[in-house]
Amino acid sequence: MAYYRHHVFFCCNQRDHGRLCCNAKGASGRRDYAKRRVKEPSLAGGVRSSRADVDEIIEERLTSGRAVARLRI
Repeated sequence: MAYYRHHVFFCCNQRDHGRLCCNAKGASGRRDYAKRRVKEPSLAGGVRSSRADVDEIIEERLTSGRAVARLRI
């Protein structure tokens, strides 16, 4: 059995000279937020997203096992 049951990837790419990148749109902050949420007691064990999307991914996919269809790539 695999060590991890789910993998969630966040693009945290950083570009120089003000070029558009995921991190400039808050990706690292959303990743950190997701990490904090996953550590909550009830959850222990290339998509643009908001905090609400992160919550939905955690609730639907990680807790209930259902993919969030509107966020699939």
